[in-house]
Parts: sequence; structure tokens; C-alpha cells
Amino acid sequence: MKRSIVLLWAVSALLVSCGTRDGSSAIPVEDAQSKHFLDEYTGGRTYLMFDDRSLDADVNGIEDVRIDDGKVFVMYRPASNGIFNVVDELSVFDMDGRFLNKIGLRGRGRNEYMSIISWCIDAQNKQVLIVDSDNTIKRYAYDGTYISSVSFDELVPISSVMICGGRLYANMLVPNHVADDIIELKEDGTYVPLMDGRDIMQDMGPFEGSLSGIGPTKQLFDPGLESFYHLRVYDDVLYRIKDGQVEPCGRFDFIKRVEEDEEEFYFSRELLYSRPLLSIETADKFMIKIREVTDNMVSGYVHYVYDKSTQKCKRYKSGYDRNVGTIINNFDIVGITGDVIITRATPEGARYILENAADKVPQSDLEKLKVLAERENEALIFHRP
Repeated sequence: MKRSIVLLWAVSALLVSCGTRDGSSAIPVEDAQSKHFLDEYTGGRTYLMFDDRSLDADVNGIEDVRIDDGKVFVMYRPASNGIFNVVDELSVFDMDGRFLNKIGLRGRGRNEYMSIISWCIDAQNKQVLIVDSDNTIKRYAYDGTYISSVSFDELVPISSVMICGGRLYANMLVPNHVADDIIELKEDGTYVPLMDGRDIMQDMGPFEGSLSGIGPTKQLFDPGLESFYHLRVYDDVLYRIKDGQVEPCGRFDFIKRVEEDEEEFYFSRELLYSRPLLSIETADKFMIKIREVTDNMVSGYVHYVYDKSTQKCKRYKSGYDRNVGTIINNFDIVGITGDVIITRATPEGARYILENAADKVPQSDLEKLKVLAERENEALIFHRP
């Protein structure tokens, strides 16, 4: 993940549902006037600087952030003396950036984890769930105390896990590694597939190539939602999942279809890069991030923003312009809470803006960036409507 700083505006929240059960219906997509998908919204920004004095290692490479009960849960890659550890860690901070405790410890013990595949918070029970690389799900209290673990009866290739409406769901990679389905995980280590047609994907066989980027789409959504959306790249359909039930909302037409030419997909960068990188969900929006490819090279990023109420989608195209857009080309969103979008900010990004684009940044941001530029740790920016 590139170290960048993102200055975006938040999306206001309104919980709605799908308006159609016709999974083959087209979802209208129109081009937006602004380049960046949150430019059409205004709001304030606040910064959370981590307290250097309370940390035993630098907070770098922030991957995911969750917030509940006044606590900030951060998965990051700690660095000491410039050398990055192989395994990510989970730490808890207060809203002033002071370190509180770690979640679990690395190791091979029953109460330890070897590698965090995915994680989420169970706000109802005040617990943190970690999917470990040893094919188990481990539960910890918010203070880091180990509670329990569940082992799966078979290997379950999970890419992300989420709790919604009191149920535990996960993205499971299908056999050929080019798409993922939603499953519901049970307390006894079994799971229930929620999507149809996975047997069709098995006929295509396993992927044997070395190109990167083939795999499931990472999903970020507010854990307070009672339903969530899933873009299934196999059939390009957007689904809504609630209470273990799946409802199709319509089909997007901007994703390259795998079955059109299987061999070409495995060797074409254009087809490879058309796979979604990230989906971001607030109460009223579902956003998909995709690379844009020009002359077989990544030239920028495209965001598709689906409005749950109107069931329409806008297309935002951002390139590598030599201004603040250069800094935000990665759209480094790391978390969502309520109607607030959380992005990560790096000292390197702050220094770049101060040197190259200070005239494009509000004065209030400049003061924060000057502080960040002199620090070792990354920071979080909360974008409020």
C-alpha cells in the first residue's frame, strides 16, 4: 500500500434497500462532473495523531480501522529501526491517539495468532474477531483478553469477515481464485453458502499464472448497518444481504467478464486490472474502486458510487495529476463509522503537500500537516459531513 494522504469529504447517511429483485436489470451509470468521488460533498475534517510517547513501535502501513465505545482499533504494520515486521498487529487507542492495549499476541499458542487474514469488531458483545492463518477464528475482549477460538472442519479460504445484524459473514474465495462469494459462519465451525452458482466456477479450474491482483474484493462497511452489499464479480451483479438472505439489485456493465475469454483474462492486464480493488459502504452509498488502464499501464483510478435510494451510479475518474490529486490517487480509505469516512495520512504525504501543493490546501489543514510532517507515526483523518 502506498503511503499517501487523502483529503476527502464524507457522505451523509440514510439506510435504504434495493428496489428491484431483477438481478439481470441494468444499473444506470453516468459520469460525474468532479474528478474525485467525494468532491461533491462538503464537511469538516479532524485529525487523530497517535501519541508517540505511548507506543513501542511506529504506526505505519495502516490497513483497517474500526471504532466503537470510544476506542479506535487499528490494524497496522509496526516498524522499528526502519525494518517492517512480516505480520500485522492490532492495537487499541483512545480518541486522543493514546495507546491502550494490543489485541492478542503473535505466536502459535491457542490464545495467539500467527497471521491476521481478516478481522472485525462485534460491537454487541464488545469483542474483536480475528481470522488466523491456521484456519481458526479467535475472539478477544476489547482489552485484549483471549476469550475463545473456533476451528473449521475444512479449509475455508476467507478474505474478509464482517458482522452485520448479529450474524457473522465472510468473503470466501471460489476455487479458481477469480471471484468470491458470501458465506455465513456458524459458531460450530461450519458455514452456509449464501450465493448460487459456485459449482459453475469450479469447471473453469484453478488459476496457474503469476499475475497479481486476482482475488476477492476487499469490503469496508460500517458495522452498525443491518444489511450490507456485495458486488459479485463473477456475474457483475450487486447483491444486498440481510438476515442471511440475498437479494439482487441489478447488474453493472463496467466489469470485464471472465467467461468471455478465460485465457485472455489470465494474460491481459486490462482485464486483470478491471477487477474491483475495494468496495466501501456507508449507510446510503456503495462505492467500488477500480484501476484505469491506458496503453497497458495503470493511468489512474475510477470510483463507481451507487446510491441506494435512487439505485443509480456515478462514475468518478481520477488520474495522476501533479497536484493534490497525486496524493489522493490511491483513495486510501481505511475505515467507516456512522457517516464518517476515515483515511490515513503519512508524514511523507504531508511533506509532499507542503512542498508542492500547499496553495491547494485549506489553512486549517496546513497547520495539521506541518505537525504530521515532523512526526514518525501515520495519522487518521475523520471526514465528517
